[in-house]
Amino acid sequence: MFVTLSCEAFSSVILFGSMRSDSQAVGSIINDDSPPSTVPVFNSLPGAVAVAYLDMDGQVVSGTQWAGGGTITATGVVGTLTNAQMLEVCRRTAEDYSPFQINVTTEESVFLAAPSNRRIRCIITPDNEWFGTAGGVAYLNSFTWTGDTPCWVFSDQLSNVPRYIAEATSHEIGHTLSLAHDGRISPSEAYYQGHGTGEVGWAPIMGVGYYKLLVQWSRGEYLSANNTENDLNKITTLNGFGYRVDQVSNSIVSATSLSGSSGSRSASGILEMTGDQDVFSFSTIGGSCSFSALGDADGQNVDVLLEILDETGAVVTSANPDTLTDASVAATLTAGNYFLRVSGVGRGDILADGYSNYSSIGQYTISGNAP
Repeated sequence: MFVTLSCEAFSSVILFGSMRSDSQAVGSIINDDSPPSTVPVFNSLPGAVAVAYLDMDGQVVSGTQWAGGGTITATGVVGTLTNAQMLEVCRRTAEDYSPFQINVTTEESVFLAAPSNRRIRCIITPDNEWFGTAGGVAYLNSFTWTGDTPCWVFSDQLSNVPRYIAEATSHEIGHTLSLAHDGRISPSEAYYQGHGTGEVGWAPIMGVGYYKLLVQWSRGEYLSANNTENDLNKITTLNGFGYRVDQVSNSIVSATSLSGSSGSRSASGILEMTGDQDVFSFSTIGGSCSFSALGDADGQNVDVLLEILDETGAVVTSANPDTLTDASVAATLTAGNYFLRVSGVGRGDILADGYSNYSSIGQYTISGNAP
């Protein structure tokens, strides 16, 4: 039995697509990277057991439940999007999936080498006519199907804007990972557009993420949510992969040293799970010290709290600007050993224009100076 939920994105030209639930169909993809692909090579986590392939060079699809099993000839976005724009789509999508053991890639060979029930092909194409007016479409739970049934993102319906294409890509892949839409009960709407403004304007990935800068996985904590499913739990327990292994300790006892022994200091990391904290150590001969922690430059998912700790772990100073998602700290320190602690936090009232720390996870970089 078909169950179809239509999607809207509250614009005359930008729509999400449908989430469909049906029995599995194997299908086939031909015209694979022939002639050789000119899409830039991108891999977010080489060697991961799970793979999300962003297929941007065109494909011919047949034998799936799409188009009633008929053949779909889909052109790519090479020539419409520049290499820089295609890489932006990749980086934005990869940020959404950075806490997990999944490789977002543009290499079909990587996709084909992955277990057939641990992968999804997302075809990004301007050719939506076979389906209708939508930004994308996916079969629910299809990530774990064997065969090659893709999900779709229709770039022409998204004005060929990389940010919109990336939001739709993460959204449609989310459906294949078993996630339903995030909307509201009152007013009744299938897709929530979010709330707030500026850097801290928030929306759920499985709602409508085009119009807000902080777009995160959700468990329906906002006012009048119609879907309280735990996105993070479903992604990491139903699809054959989990969270990435934590690379940076949350303890001062086993802190990771900042790069650089004097003057300029730097580091990078990923907050993988709700409440994760990453702790870095540094020493100084004393003087003015300053550091900044920045989320992903293209599509930040983390609202950063940055703290300087003394050698006992006591907080010397901290920063979490109310209207910004990045943070900077500065202090005049005496000679000794210190620590930087990076956390993902929430903001304000989750039933108004705020959000919790639930999905304040993702990539960050640290830079600064300590004499």
